[in-house]
Amino acid sequence: MTRLLAAGPAFHQAMVSVSTAAVAGSVDRLPWVLSARVDKSWPSTLVVDVVERTPVAQVADGPRWALVDRTGRVLAIAPTRAPALVALAWPGPVRGPGTVLPGRAAASLTVAAALGPVESPGPSVPAPAVSVGPNPGGGVAVDLAGGAVVQLGPAADLGPKLTALEALEAQV
Repeated sequence: MTRLLAAGPAFHQAMVSVSTAAVAGSVDRLPWVLSARVDKSWPSTLVVDVVERTPVAQVADGPRWALVDRTGRVLAIAPTRAPALVALAWPGPVRGPGTVLPGRAAASLTVAAALGPVESPGPSVPAPAVSVGPNPGGGVAVDLAGGAVVQLGPAADLGPKLTALEALEAQV
């Protein structure tokens, strides 16, 4: 329904004068929309194709939780924590839907996206990740269920790091 409201002004003009780029731009500005494409289907239909953003983490915002995608874009503010999403340790304020967390959240978001939902935390990470955040050395730390903390370092070469984590867990 929100997408229809964003495209709404196009519904009140002659088909020949509708700017598909303007309608797509209106829909693109919605928080959950990654991209939108609009085509005319004559004589009287606009076809709006939308690719939605996927939340990869959540950030505490007082008693509420902000859902964010891999780019740090705030998709929505929820009243309760989503059990399947890892929490992002974020000390700063969270603005409303459609805003973006500052660039310093990028490494933690990259790791959160690689881990995936808590029910299936990654390529084969044995314990679900509970939270992800920066560590004092400039890298990323992952808090696992059960209390273990893994210092991943920079958010580069995540595949081998998560594989090494699996091997380490198997030996302990």
